[in-house]
Order: sequence, then structure tokens, then C-alpha cells
Amino acid sequence: MNSTSLKKPAIPKELYAKTNFELLLLSSGPLLCIMIGSTLAVLAYKHLFCSPNLLLVFASIPILMVMPILSGLGMISMAYLAHDGGHGSLHKNFKISFLLGVLGSSIVPGYFGGTAFNCGHFSHHKYTNTSKDSLIVAFSGAKVMNHWRPITLFLIGIGEFQSHFMTTLKCFLRIEKVPNLSADSSRNFAFINFIFNLSFTLCWLLLLKIDVATFILGFFVPWLWSIFIIGFSAFVEHGDTEGGFRNSWTFSNFFYRLLTSNENYHLEHHLYILVQRSKLHKVHKYLKSINFYTEHNCLVSDRFWKAISVPFTSEYPKPIDEDHDWMPSYNDKAS
Repeated sequence: MNSTSLKKPAIPKELYAKTNFELLLLSSGPLLCIMIGSTLAVLAYKHLFCSPNLLLVFASIPILMVMPILSGLGMISMAYLAHDGGHGSLHKNFKISFLLGVLGSSIVPGYFGGTAFNCGHFSHHKYTNTSKDSLIVAFSGAKVMNHWRPITLFLIGIGEFQSHFMTTLKCFLRIEKVPNLSADSSRNFAFINFIFNLSFTLCWLLLLKIDVATFILGFFVPWLWSIFIIGFSAFVEHGDTEGGFRNSWTFSNFFYRLLTSNENYHLEHHLYILVQRSKLHKVHKYLKSINFYTEHNCLVSDRFWKAISVPFTSEYPKPIDEDHDWMPSYNDKAS
């Protein structure tokens, strides 16, 4: 099969539009989730769980379970801004898009994807599921027994944090550089990434001055949850996938969409990398209307439990023995 038989369909030009409103939505929504989730979790612990009234204690339990998850989802969505910025989908000017991704994702302590996504991530898109795919290398050690898989997914998330940090450090030291930027510009972005991430980290650590419970419920638990979901979603996106138009999953279920902040439309993202994450559901709707998924037997499901089960019932794909020309056309432009 050659690249001509895998030509992706053109989508309406308006789906490529980058509006300030959608950028505001991508950033303000997650920030509200972080503030509301963390605040309500802390208040529930201090004023309900620690109350002598047993009814208030029981009433606090669901709040304490749900609110840190909400805050963690906000952190995940802010981390994904690094991915969006690196693809140039946040602004028509690549450097501004890059900077917005760096600034937004820096709110998640230790996450340096803002710089790192611009260095090695494009090989994942151009050579998806081949030996040149950067994620194939990252997941090569992820084959473990299923009952250990949750721990593995968490470790994968930590591994992504560590990998992004090392890449950003190499850019700062001029060992690596962003492909379409000079070494000096790459170093400047890496420096900004370090400064902002350190600043936000110090702000989170100030919660310890209030008390340990505020720090744990307001930051630490949501942060751990975000690490797990980053590893989890990375596995789900490509678990048991193949090549061509079957190289990524799309799970269109509403609840899974909330869990992954629109990253659930991963096939659409691979096909149209310049489309903002907030518009991927519109791309999905359009491709469905032209019968694209059925025609190409794409990996699409609307079942929530199917998405949740992928990391526990699937393996990350082995490299396929195909030249990159076998993959769908990589370059993306409004057409």
C-alpha cells in the first residue's frame, strides 16, 4: 500500500481557524477545574470530614473522592497545552504558539513538555508505529502482567516527565534544538520553560505553609492523578493499533472525552495536527458524515469501558515493517 491510497480527505477551512475565544477556553476551563476542585476538597476535609457530626463526615467522602480528580483533570488539560503549542495549533505564529504551550503547561510542576514536544514528538507523527516512532521506544518496556498495569501506566507518566525534563535541559545546554528554530532560540525557550515551571512549583509548595492537608488535597493528589492519566491516555491512543488509518484510536464517548480533555479524538489529531484540540470533535463529526471511518475500517468506538479496558487488555504495538511512505500524509495545511 502506498501513500497515494492513504490520502486524507480535505476538511472545511474553518476547522483550522485559531480564535482567541477557543484559546481562552483551552486555558481558563482547566484553571477553573484546578481552583474549584482543590478548594472544595480542602474545605470538605476541614469543615465536613473533621466534624463531630457523622452525617457531615459521610457527606464529605464523595466530595473528597471527586474534587481532587477534577483538579487533576485541570492539570492534565494544562499539560496538554504543551502538546498543542508544539504543533502550532494555539496560534498562527509558531513561536507564539510555542510560548503559549510553554507558559500554560508550566503550571504542572515537573512537566517540561512545552519545549520537549517540539524536539522529538514529530517523529511519532511522521513514523507512527514504526521503529522510528519515539513512543515505540518509550513503551518498549511496558509489557507487564495485567494486574501490574496500573503501576506501569503511572511509571510511564513519570517517564514522560523525566524524558521531557532531559530534552529541555539538552536544549538549554545546546545539545539539542527545536528543528525549526536556531540553537539560541531553542535555549531561550528552554530557559523560559525552566523559570516558569520553577515559579509555579514554588507557588504550589507554599500550600505547605498553610498545612499538610491543604498541600496533599489541593495539589499532591491531583498531581499524582495527572501523571497516571498522562501515561494511561498515551497507551490508550495506540494500544493494539496498526498502520495507515488504523494507527490511532478515537473514543468518542462523552465521559472519556472529559477524562482526556478532547485528546480522545486521537486519529483526527494525527490526520490534522494544526487543528486546535477544542475543534477535534467537529473534525470527527465531519469525517463521520462523509463515511470516512467505515470506508477505511478505522479504530473508532463510542464505548467508555472499551477505552478504559485498552491498557489492561492490549499491548502497545510492535514496530511495523513498513517505510514511512506507507503512512497517511504527514504535512498538514488548510485545504
